[in-house]
Amino acid sequence: MKRIIWLAAVLASLNLSQFTHAEIHTSGFASIVGGRTISGDGDQFLADYSSVGFYGDELTFQPESVVGIQFMADLEEGLRFTTQMVSRGLTSFNTEVDYAYLTYDLSPSWFVQAGRKRLPLQYYSEFFDVGFSYPWIRPPADLYTWQVLNYNGVSVTNKMALGGSSLNTTIFTGREDSENNRLLSTFFYGEPVTEVWKNILGVRFDWNMDIYQLLLSYTTFDLDRFFTDPNTTETNVEDSEAKFYAASFNVDTGDWFVLTEWNKYDSDRFKTENWLASAGYRIGMVTPYLASSEFKEEPVTSGATFEEHTTQSAGIRYDFHPQAALKVQYDDVNDKGTLALAGDSQSITVAVYLVF
Repeated sequence: MKRIIWLAAVLASLNLSQFTHAEIHTSGFASIVGGRTISGDGDQFLADYSSVGFYGDELTFQPESVVGIQFMADLEEGLRFTTQMVSRGLTSFNTEVDYAYLTYDLSPSWFVQAGRKRLPLQYYSEFFDVGFSYPWIRPPADLYTWQVLNYNGVSVTNKMALGGSSLNTTIFTGREDSENNRLLSTFFYGEPVTEVWKNILGVRFDWNMDIYQLLLSYTTFDLDRFFTDPNTTETNVEDSEAKFYAASFNVDTGDWFVLTEWNKYDSDRFKTENWLASAGYRIGMVTPYLASSEFKEEPVTSGATFEEHTTQSAGIRYDFHPQAALKVQYDDVNDKGTLALAGDSQSITVAVYLVF
């Protein structure tokens, strides 16, 4: 947190001194999330796969509490620099740089970005941490399970008006080297693992028309996985080809909404197919909602189920302030896979989300 305050002071001083033509815009978000399991065979609920955020049978606020601050420097003539600093409860609120990239407007309808960003694989990928922006406590872990979230690279986006609708098309490429990857090292292998996604190449289409929203995306990359323990019994993986497909279709009338998402991961080692269906109804400042999701993974070499879990969720959101929301959610996880990685669980989570 001290580093965030220091960076803000530096940027502010720069804005007031020699860089008088760089206008600095600051925004932020925070999540205060507490939860616990109330029953279940495994007596644990894996709420956040990527960060390995567990809830157990005692109340804790560590797994999903987060604070983030974003700085955007407008350098004029179509050039901007954006950086986002995030601190998570799981890492004792140590500060990390999530985003750091340049944006340059090639024209009113084209822009290019270069630097470090979130991988835009799915609908909620780029604003996953901003809990105020969606109805649930979190996008379901059954769909958002990936060990790599960011990439270093370049993207080009075209914005097109189509009658009463808009279509954004983004092409992106890059690479991510994740040393001592948190998910793989602590949850799957119990030893240090370096995960590399290289030769990333993807395309994403976002179509918006009044109450309807559609996302289609396709991403391909080569995967390397290295085990650094000299006594390991694991085998390194090199140049494993992987393909990722995603689709989302949402309807939001203002009173009620239906949110759906599907994704598929296909590689020469295993494949997954996952889905989400959710609905809710706004009654003034109160929004009750339901959600159902599934994760299913199978090895390529056989048809036996490797990992499979479903989650049934019910919750309520209360927008008690224009920039804050209180949420309460119940999750029932049924782990049906042969590995039973997470186990069955029932849990309650309460959260307050802020944007500023």
